[in-house]
Amino acid sequence: MRKRLLIFLIGVSLLAVTGCGKKTDQPAEETVTEDAALDEDDGPVVEEVEEPEETEEPEIEMVDITEEEDYDPFPEDFLQEQSGLYEFADYEDAISKLKEGQGYAYIKMYGSDDELLAVTDLVFEADHSACNMSLYHMKDGKAGYMSSISGNGSAYPLRLEDGIVYAGDNHTYETYFLNEAGAVMQKDFVTDGINDGSNELAGFLRETNDYDHDKDFEGGEEEFLALLSERETKPLIIFTMSGEDTSGAELPAYEYPGPELFYYELYTYLTDELSKDYDKADVSIPCPVIAYIDESDDDDMKVYGDFLIFNYSLNRDILECKSGGSYPGVVHMKKTDEGYEVSGMDVVADGSDYTPSAKKIFGDRYDEVTAVIGDDELKEQTRAQIIANYVALNDLDISAFQDYGWDPVSLPPENIDTFYSDL
Repeated sequence: MRKRLLIFLIGVSLLAVTGCGKKTDQPAEETVTEDAALDEDDGPVVEEVEEPEETEEPEIEMVDITEEEDYDPFPEDFLQEQSGLYEFADYEDAISKLKEGQGYAYIKMYGSDDELLAVTDLVFEADHSACNMSLYHMKDGKAGYMSSISGNGSAYPLRLEDGIVYAGDNHTYETYFLNEAGAVMQKDFVTDGINDGSNELAGFLRETNDYDHDKDFEGGEEEFLALLSERETKPLIIFTMSGEDTSGAELPAYEYPGPELFYYELYTYLTDELSKDYDKADVSIPCPVIAYIDESDDDDMKVYGDFLIFNYSLNRDILECKSGGSYPGVVHMKKTDEGYEVSGMDVVADGSDYTPSAKKIFGDRYDEVTAVIGDDELKEQTRAQIIANYVALNDLDISAFQDYGWDPVSLPPENIDTFYSDL
């Protein structure tokens, strides 16, 4: 029996190794039975087992890829989709592809000095705001898409102050700026959890445009509502509707409106000379804030003060300031047979050289002049009045001026007859 058992185990092992055998109705272990006649010389009788069929290895087809296949890019916003373009020659080219009811605005965001183009597929006629916008920037000589930012309907339009874009709705507080690489980055996000169903206050706040100084929002409902209320005080982003004529082509050049030849020559000089430092705008308007005029020498009359220039583009009935600068110093003028003319200008140096150069230029009047230069309220009043008089002289439909990131400033009534002296 020991020999028979050994032969039986060998038979089972052969079947396990081959993995297939002749089809039979009997179980495999019955291939050799205990009743089979065995002879020690002839060996056991075992049923013949079929050899496994040889199978051919699958042929692998080698494909030589020499070039990447071109794929059409997927539109990233409404402007790309409706125009069929994915970059534009410049901002004006992108604007030209907008349709009726859509609009654009030029903005700057914290993190970069570059001007960005914001476009929206719907401008609210009531206040020319919008609740969503796509941002484009100039890169490699083309206007390309950056990112999109959304609010929520006309009740929650997009706002902007100090380069920070404010978005969200009554359940989320969202702000945006640009990171160090110039990409759009979420500055703050706080939610009451209503929109996502958690019903829990959560979020984060960022003071800097990196990921190293994030702070979790740890306030309660009162602090959250305070953020929402604060957001509503920020200036709206005002969009120009496609097709609106705001090119400013019909804006007249600034001209001093009073009868005094002295001021006429001074304002003309400031307009012509100081505006050369900036790109051309719809109109350049000077703003001399005069501290003192020394008339003791007809050949060298000295006008001490801060001489500012502002360059504006017209957006509906608002003059939007696109650039400008301050030039503290002394303007030299002299009398002529025809009246007056400007003979030159001494401008205070920048940076660490400011104080020594100011003391040299202003001399004994240093304290008097620097006090006027530091009077921001006086500057704004003077600026508003000069613009109001320009608007009145030219009978323009302009109600306010606006600096980037600030609310529009309404113009005061004109006072051409009383604003200037008798020089």
